[in-house]
Amino acid sequence: IVRVHQHGAEGMSKSRCGPGTKIHAAVDAPGNPLRLMLSPGQHGEMLQIRALIEGIRSDHVMADKGHDTDSFIRAIKHDGAISVIPLARKMHEQGG
Repeated sequence: IVRVHQHGAEGMSKSRCGPGTKIHAAVDAPGNPLRLMLSPGQHGEMLQIRALIEGIRSDHVMADKGHDTDSFIRAIKHDGAISVIPLARKMHEQGG
């Protein structure tokens, strides 16, 4: 989450800490940016994730455990890639 100047408008939201926004990035293997998107700070990442990777071809898709959803993993597999995402929900359900 990034704090936004009071006159900023793009992707701005208000929280108890003041205006904020999230920067979502799709990068290649060496970390070079392929696509950047902004969203209001209080919105979840899943609202942006599909649009963030749309049209980008890859063998693997890495994401953090907040993106461990069945629909996102199905979309990755449908595009012919392998998901590399920690299984937070599944580990919790198994008591791990």
